[in-house]
Amino acid sequence: MNVKIGLFFFRHRHLLYIPFVLVAFLVNWKKTDNLIVAWSVGLGLLIIGAALRLWAIRWCGKRTVYKRESGKWLTMKGPYSYIRNPLYHSNILIGCGLIMFSRLVWLIPIFVVVGYIFYHFIVLFEESRLTLQFGSVYREFIEKVPRWIPRLTPYKPEGKVKTNPWFEVYVAERLRLLAVLLVLLLINLKEYFSR
Repeated sequence: MNVKIGLFFFRHRHLLYIPFVLVAFLVNWKKTDNLIVAWSVGLGLLIIGAALRLWAIRWCGKRTVYKRESGKWLTMKGPYSYIRNPLYHSNILIGCGLIMFSRLVWLIPIFVVVGYIFYHFIVLFEESRLTLQFGSVYREFIEKVPRWIPRLTPYKPEGKVKTNPWFEVYVAERLRLLAVLLVLLLINLKEYFSR
């Protein structure tokens, strides 16, 4: 049952952000007054989240982003040697950064809880699929690398993996970058017109 829920969430994973973006645009309730702190923390979270996401995409490449390839190998190096789901952590950080820009600080814990519940089910689906596909190699990876809390030292699997060129990372992430910039622009326009 959890895997079926995960499959549903996986197929609709972009829907997680829509209600939070709508709240950020439509709600003015209990906004923090400290614009400098809100935007500084928001920018910091965006930078950390984006850096983690780009690092992860550099190691896993298009096959994770676009699902065009069958995933003939398992990415276990780079950020994946510390934690199994760096992309989901990066998405949470980026979402929290955008919420900080909207100055609705009270919305962050709600987003984090809902986000990790959402991603938990997706991960259950992905792990069941990867266990079938990679068998004992993936089971060993699960034993060595935590799902949500990073290791302090990297897991060192055998074999070499080529990283993707930064240009390919940019191409893979350009639409997400534009979406983040569009949300930031809309938040700023809302701030400007609500004065």
